[in-house]
Amino acid sequence: MRRAPLFALVVVIAGCAASIQDRTKTQYVNPAFGSVTLQAGGLALFPVTAGQGQEGYRRPLGDFLNDSLQVAVPGGSVLSWHATMDSLNQHGKVDAYEGLVAAYAQTSIVHREKAKEIGEAIGVRYALFCSLQRAAEVSNTSYSIWTGWNTTNTVDVIAHCLVVDLQTGDVMQEIMGQAMSVGGSSYYNSPYEAYAQVLAQSVLSQLPGSAVSPPQPAKRKSSKKLSERSRE
Repeated sequence: MRRAPLFALVVVIAGCAASIQDRTKTQYVNPAFGSVTLQAGGLALFPVTAGQGQEGYRRPLGDFLNDSLQVAVPGGSVLSWHATMDSLNQHGKVDAYEGLVAAYAQTSIVHREKAKEIGEAIGVRYALFCSLQRAAEVSNTSYSIWTGWNTTNTVDVIAHCLVVDLQTGDVMQEIMGQAMSVGGSSYYNSPYEAYAQVLAQSVLSQLPGSAVSPPQPAKRKSSKKLSERSRE
């Protein structure tokens, strides 16, 4: 009679998702950059860049950034990454965009002339560039004489984002986005989309004047409630 409730308890624990933690923060803000200048200049999102094996994170991150872009810049002009690339194609500025991204990747310097070309083509002053720096899932197993074998699953997704003034080529804001979860074998990791959504929401909430709320940590059921279930 007592086995069924205990089995139900195990199912409840095994069915819990590891809580995704938001560790996003602004690394740098240009003193001249604020909500008024951002809304007046408008913001264009550029495609998220990533290395091989990160497409499962890159694509959802770009989509979630698109979804909340207007809320992040209330009252200002915004361009999704789709609209940005369409405009660059129409004006023949894809080469300038590729050169801008490549030059920054190699030198950490924004090519001013290419940035100005792009700004004139797309019609907004500021651009948001995001690149995935890390998207990894690691499992570690250890043994203790007290608890036996224990497995810890860690997922860590990091994105580096810049807001660039396309008129001057200056970096106006640098944001480091991080979404991670750490859980034992009794927890399962959420799908890629969940981490991408947390990252997008976190990054956009850092923009000056943004109306995007930072993600709230998932609430776990208390051990007290689980214990009560085991006695039912």
